Amino acid sequence: MKYVVSVDGGGTKTVLAISDLSKKSSEMFYIGCTNYKSIGVEETYNNLRDGFNQLMLTLNIKVEEIEYYTFGFAGCDSRKDYEILADIILRLGIDIKKVYLCNDGVLAYFTEGKEPGIVIISGTGSIVLGIDSMENIVRAGGWGYNFSDLGSGYWISNEVVKRLLLYCDDCYDHYEVFDKIKSFYNISDYKDMPLHITSITNYYEIAELAPIILKCGEDGEKLSNIVINKAISYLSGLTYSIYNKMNFNEDNKITIVLSGGVLKNEFFQKKLCSEIKNRIEKEDITFIVQNKEPVIGGINLALRRLNESKM
Repeated sequence: MKYVVSVDGGGTKTVLAISDLSKKSSEMFYIGCTNYKSIGVEETYNNLRDGFNQLMLTLNIKVEEIEYYTFGFAGCDSRKDYEILADIILRLGIDIKKVYLCNDGVLAYFTEGKEPGIVIISGTGSIVLGIDSMENIVRAGGWGYNFSDLGSGYWISNEVVKRLLLYCDDCYDHYEVFDKIKSFYNISDYKDMPLHITSITNYYEIAELAPIILKCGEDGEKLSNIVINKAISYLSGLTYSIYNKMNFNEDNKITIVLSGGVLKNEFFQKKLCSEIKNRIEKEDITFIVQNKEPVIGGINLALRRLNESKM
């Protein structure tokens, strides 16, 4: 039996998927973070090695039986990143000629879409990628939580938390969303909020507030809607920038894939699609919400690349 493997390497978890060439049989395995910018090169290598060992031993297969691999990593942003990650893959004993290496956002697009098109990802972080009919990729955003990732779950949460701390300092008006956050953290008095917030060191814990804020926005809460509308503006602006850079032909039908937890919220989703349509005056835009695991997009890519190599 011959197989293809896809790796979706994220900041919190990594998914390994293996499929036979007919896609009739597939398995998934879950390991920890493989963003080398977060945990370092050695721990990234160790996690991938352990994941592949688990896959091989569980299914009783050999590396020679794997025909092609797709690796999509968070943090795969530059030529230097590609070099570092390619070296890690080589250390795993994998033939780099059998590998397609990309940003993990590419996997999200190919779960549902076909070129040409755009994928907008807004989960904990955010990024927008454009993919043309020749598989050329252009990106905007996604440069890290401290500097970029506008319109993401972390960004939305952080914008509200900034104002919450100002309220605790008697420098900002009270909004209902603050009470929801106080309740979420099980804090009885606002005077205890700054110490609790500033003790959080994990971006993902802040991003957990995003569903609360989105629900408040849907219910008409004023501050939540101010922040949500700004997030929409940023994401639609990044999308418009990618659209202009890609030079799509006028007769191209464009697929825009929406991926990530924030974009699974229907309230946010509808507002974003409406804003994009206002910016891009094109009738042939199809919006697709990505519901499959992004790692499946890597399986689709691996099978495509394998077939192309045999032509």
